[in-house]
Amino acid sequence: MTKRKNLETELPVEVPPVLVFLVVDDDDGARQIISDYLKSFGYSQIIEAKNGTDALKILRSQKVDFVISDW
Repeated sequence: MTKRKNLETELPVEVPPVLVFLVVDDDDGARQIISDYLKSFGYSQIIEAKNGTDALKILRSQKVDFVISDW
């Protein structure tokens, strides 16, 4: 992780690497919870898909580092 200074405290803060997450779940609430959880850790590149068909279209069209999916 990269370190930078928090502008308010001037203390070093760890910044997560830029990673692209694909969250796949047919449950809107579950997708939102997982996306919010990732955002709370500083990740901002989060794509959501409602089903496997949509997820495959996304995976074929752009780079994704991690897929989080229900089954």
